[in-house]
Amino acid sequence: MTGGLIAAILCASSVWAIGPASPEAVSRIRGYLDKVKDADLDITNIEIKIAKLKSKEATSKNLALLEAHEMILEEAKRTFGQNYQQQQAVRETIKGYGITPTDEFGSPIAHGIMATENFHGEDRPWLILGMRPSPISAENSKGEKLSWPHQPQDALQSVESKLNDIRVDNNGVTIENGISMIWGLFDDPYELAYVINHEYVHYRLFQDPKWAKKSSEEIELEVRERDIGTVSLFAPDPKTEDVLKNFARQRRDDQLIKVKSLRKTNSGITGIFKNIMTSGHSTAGKSKELRLTNEELKTISEHARTIRESLDRDRKERRLAEKEARRREEQARVERDDFQFAIYWIFNECRGTPSLP
Repeated sequence: MTGGLIAAILCASSVWAIGPASPEAVSRIRGYLDKVKDADLDITNIEIKIAKLKSKEATSKNLALLEAHEMILEEAKRTFGQNYQQQQAVRETIKGYGITPTDEFGSPIAHGIMATENFHGEDRPWLILGMRPSPISAENSKGEKLSWPHQPQDALQSVESKLNDIRVDNNGVTIENGISMIWGLFDDPYELAYVINHEYVHYRLFQDPKWAKKSSEEIELEVRERDIGTVSLFAPDPKTEDVLKNFARQRRDDQLIKVKSLRKTNSGITGIFKNIMTSGHSTAGKSKELRLTNEELKTISEHARTIRESLDRDRKERRLAEKEARRREEQARVERDDFQFAIYWIFNECRGTPSLP
C-alpha cells in the first residue's frame, strides 16, 4: 500500500505543477471574489438600516421593520457563512494555480494516511470548504466521537466565542481530520492561492510522523517557513513577488517569537483537534526549552505586540475604507438608476405616453 501511494504521488507531481494562473482563470476567480464582496456589502447595508431604525422612535411600524431587518441580517450572515461563490472561488483557485489535482467539478482529489493521535493510520481525503468556521463533529476508526473546537479551559469563554476569535483573526484553518475552511474577503486571486496552499501544507504535515504530534505553534512556524519558498509561484509579477515574500517573512518572524515565548514558559492548552491557524489549541512546549532572560523575553513580547497592533490596525482601516468605498459606489448606482427612471418618466409624460406604474 505504501509503495502504491508513493508511486501515485510521484506520477501526479510529474504532470501537476504549481504556478501562476492563466488570465482566463484569474478572471473567473476574480468574478467569484467580487460576488463574495457583494454579499458582504449587502450585509453592511442591512446593518446600516438596522442602526438607523434603532435610532428612530419606537413605533409599532419601526419595531416591525427592525425585527424584519434583523431576520434578514441573520439569514444573510448564514448564507454568507456558507457562500457558494466562496466555494467556487476556492475550487477555481486550486485548479487554476495547480495546487493539487482536481476532479471534473474542481474539488481536490488529494488524500493521505494521517499520523495524528486521533486519526493515526486513517486514509483521509483533503476536504476544503469555502465557509466561515463552524463547529465540527467527527468519528475516528476507534469509534471515538470528537468535536472541534474543544470547550475552552476558561469556562467564561464559550465555543461560539472561540469561533468568533478564529473568524476575526484568520482566513483559514485546517483540522487534523483533513478538513480545511477558507473565509473572508480577498482582493486578488493570488492572495487566495497563498492561503489555500498554506492550509494544504498543514494537511500534509498531519501525515508526517515528524510533525503530526508537535504543537500547533511549532507546526505553524514550519508552514510559514515553507510559505517563503512557495509564495513566488503565485505572484503575477516581480513586484508582487517581493511583496508576498516580505509578508511571508514577517509572518514567519512573528510566529518564531511566539514559539520562543511558549518554549520559555512551557505552557499550552490541550485540545481534541489541532486548530492550526490560531494559537493555544494544542499542547505547546514539547521541544527543548530555549533559554531567554526575562528582559529579553519582555523585549521580544513588546516587539511582537507592536507589530501585531500595527498589522491589525492597517487591516481594519483598509477593510473599513473598502467597505465605505463599496457602499458609496452602490449608493451612487442606486441614485443613478433612480435618476434615469425619473428622466424616463418625465419624457413619457411629455410625450403623452402612459408611464410605467
